[in-house]
Amino acid sequence: MGHRVFVLAAVGAVLLLPVGCATKQFVREEVQKVEAELSQEKERVGRVASQTEGVSVQVRQVETQVTEVRSLADVARSRAEQATSKAEQATGTAGQALAKAEATDSRLSRLWASRNKRNLVETVTVSFGFDKSWPTGPRLPS
Repeated sequence: MGHRVFVLAAVGAVLLLPVGCATKQFVREEVQKVEAELSQEKERVGRVASQTEGVSVQVRQVETQVTEVRSLADVARSRAEQATSKAEQATGTAGQALAKAEATDSRLSRLWASRNKRNLVETVTVSFGFDKSWPTGPRLPS
């Protein structure tokens, strides 16, 4: 019986030996695979980091451009407000000029329509003597 136990223990140890332990070669191969994957990940992270830096530079450039555009937009708004104010003033002045032109047109039309009308300003009675004519010469009656 002791011999059977020893044989069973030896067979069990032999069966468990390949399952429980790995060889140095297997461990080295697995470590190399992991190191290769880690190296690839480092390279990918490096590329992503450089792309991120490039994007950061572009974002700063866009921020600068947005600031410049905002400044130009403020200047344009100011000029547009000034132009609107001047246009409103010009509209008022044009309205006044139109009113004056219409008044002048009305007066001129009224005067033109009555250009041939004669108004009696004063009546003077001139009496001539019998068989006398209008005097001629340098002296006129006053």
